[in-house]
Amino acid sequence: MKKFKIFICLFIVTSLFVAPITVSASLPITVTTTLYVDAARIGEADSFLISKNGKFMLVDTGLSTDSTKVINMLSSRNVTNLKALVITHYDVDHVGSFLDVIDYIKNHNGTIDHIYGRKYTSAQLNTLTPQRRTNYVMFINGILRYLNRSSEEFNLSSYDTVAVATKANELFGSGDGLWIFPTRTNPIANFTLDGNTTVTWLNKWDSYIVPGMDPADVPANFNNDSLTFKLTYENGEAMLFTGDISWTPQQDLVDNCYSQISTCSILKAPHHGIPDYQKPSFIAAVNPSYTLATTDLSYNRLPGMITKGKYGMVYYTNTASDFCTIAIRLKAPSVYLEDTSLSFYTNDTN
Repeated sequence: MKKFKIFICLFIVTSLFVAPITVSASLPITVTTTLYVDAARIGEADSFLISKNGKFMLVDTGLSTDSTKVINMLSSRNVTNLKALVITHYDVDHVGSFLDVIDYIKNHNGTIDHIYGRKYTSAQLNTLTPQRRTNYVMFINGILRYLNRSSEEFNLSSYDTVAVATKANELFGSGDGLWIFPTRTNPIANFTLDGNTTVTWLNKWDSYIVPGMDPADVPANFNNDSLTFKLTYENGEAMLFTGDISWTPQQDLVDNCYSQISTCSILKAPHHGIPDYQKPSFIAAVNPSYTLATTDLSYNRLPGMITKGKYGMVYYTNTASDFCTIAIRLKAPSVYLEDTSLSFYTNDTN
């Protein structure tokens, strides 16, 4: 569907020009054909709940201090089962509440079909900063906990990276395919959420973390390892999820996935909209009608972000209330805001 046919509808139009109005974050799904993308309102951190007709996919879990809002987002949608739990990368603002989500699902006697995340070798783990390495170990612990193997969890204060990598290899090859490292060269990892709503992975297999690399280069390249994917609704509307990728993987997407990214009308801005992470050629290739940045105004990201290209209607998650929602449906307007708690920044279409 061509982007100029997409319209956005706010229940309170004046919220575009005044301070954002918030409403209750209890939004039961009532239209089975509508695709809902809930974004946790946790400032500069990521957590998205994607749902359609009672099928759910959680992307990232925010900081550990965001647990209450992430869990409230799940409970507001009556989530007990997840078709997919995705950790785009292991920075603390993306994986922080992972264990709490695992506990929530288990406490509700729920199930997770697959957990998606990148796998690292012991040499790569030794290259990471201590906090990022520990975040990865926490991810491994979460998989063990879900599999009722809590006795095998690692002590986060003291662990051996070879033992962690060995356990990761075991988990990766067992658990009925629970843990999947998805890439664009592994089309089997692509899946259907419900009906004709699909998830297509766009990140490459190779890691940007190279053993022995300069420690100063680790943070950016750790972000570059983010899983990226295209969420496509049955009418052709699509949203591009980018994690925290910077210029190099953005150019990789332009060079190798242009036909995929150029048909996305909604963009999750890379790395919270930080200006230096927005590559103009990438933004031009996507040419979004709508952009959502996971940030709030206190970080002052958005003024510099919009100098890098045209982002369409720009929104940000902010911090008030638990979550906000974008919805995609068959009837016009096909893309609309489910509630007015999503904060509007600017119309960057001219």
